[in-house]
Amino acid sequence: MRRWYLLAAGIVAVLLAGAGIWFAQRSKAEPPVVASSCANPVAPTEQQAPVTSADAGRTLIQAPGGGELKIVETGFSQIQDGNYVSVGAVVENSSDRVAFHTRVGFRARTDKGKSALAVNQAYTVEIPIIHPGQRMVIGNVLGLGPRPRLRPGGSNPVVAEAAIDLVQTRWVPVETTASYPVVTTALDPIYPPTRNAVIYRLRTESNACGNLTRRGATLIYRDAANRIVGGVFDGQQPSERCAAGNEKTSIGPFYDEPAKADMGKSEAAVLCDVPGAGPKVTDPSPPAN
Repeated sequence: MRRWYLLAAGIVAVLLAGAGIWFAQRSKAEPPVVASSCANPVAPTEQQAPVTSADAGRTLIQAPGGGELKIVETGFSQIQDGNYVSVGAVVENSSDRVAFHTRVGFRARTDKGKSALAVNQAYTVEIPIIHPGQRMVIGNVLGLGPRPRLRPGGSNPVVAEAAIDLVQTRWVPVETTASYPVVTTALDPIYPPTRNAVIYRLRTESNACGNLTRRGATLIYRDAANRIVGGVFDGQQPSERCAAGNEKTSIGPFYDEPAKADMGKSEAAVLCDVPGAGPKVTDPSPPAN
């Protein structure tokens, strides 16, 4: 009985060796084709996707063939002893195209309609990709400058209104929309955000073929009634990547959270772009990211 096992083992070894030689020879002459189901975008040319500006109110950008890019929620809070304003918003894409390199601007005004912001700040941020049907969060913290109407006992203006305006976008051709990767961001459930934290931990999932370029991360705060009460933008991690697959990452809040923020209701987004498709050096008014 033992001899039969030895003979069978020998036959199997010969067959496996032969199969190995066949696969080795096949791999040299005929590389196996690996089916790719991941997204691999190519930035559109300016001819394929020219710049489309927002309407006069800067709340809407119409898409070719129907649908639009629109700010559907916004909110703010004055923070840091009144020295800053935290602003957040949700931008919705109801078209059948990717909104590419959407620029948004931040503003804050007093009850007299005058700007409450300090000078020499970058108030524009670019959202690289907004998919059809996607609701994208965006936020930032802005420094305030002194104005005639002062807060009691201080020199900071009272912010009566703060909002985010659409500036422009580029509509990707419909036939290439599916090639743009989907990147989802969520708060890390193991380390939920807390007040006065140095960082908030995030998790991302990307179906891209490879790593994308990180253009910052953003977060909005909501109160107990789910209303937006502010936001923040973190562009201080240029070495971070937008990795393919699953990744643990973070965003820095930098400033005090709004007093009414319910931290567990926060929403975040890591901004991922097509590699090499960032703003041009010659751009006369480049975004902060």
